[in-house]
Amino acid sequence: MSRACVIRSPGEPIHVGTGRPLAIIAGPCVLEGFDLSCRVAETVGGACAELGLAFVFKASFDKANRTSLASERGPGIDEGLDHLRRVRERFGVPVTTDVHDPDQATRAGEIVDVLQIPHASRARPTSCSPPDAPRARAGASSTSRRASSCRRTRWSAQSRRSARPGAIA
Repeated sequence: MSRACVIRSPGEPIHVGTGRPLAIIAGPCVLEGFDLSCRVAETVGGACAELGLAFVFKASFDKANRTSLASERGPGIDEGLDHLRRVRERFGVPVTTDVHDPDQATRAGEIVDVLQIPHASRARPTSCSPPDAPRARAGASSTSRRASSCRRTRWSAQSRRSARPGAIA
């Protein structure tokens, strides 16, 4: 079975899946500072470029599913999405973040290229339920962090942004 999708990008779209080069999704767990994000994007993006691999920058603006209450949660949605937008523009790479409810998905879908819905969010009936609803409204590619439940979805015609580059092919 062949699986493939297209991730929109500031440059050329990134084709991932069977028969394509590996795509690296990497970045700090949570957004801490713009300088750190720039160093990560430059270092990992440069290494990926040298190796002929696609690179997607990933960081969380709200680490709601962290394991310790004492750990950093992130800058929040407004500052975080601006931060991700600036990384995308400065380095010309697609960006991704995780979202925990449909409102976050809608807002993040305006900025990021791939939405990640953590498995814990998918399991809670009060957030991201049904699982495809926030992704369809936001119009970005999506993934679930739990491999056994990972699925790609073609956006519905009702999605106001389904025709934009980055929709699943």
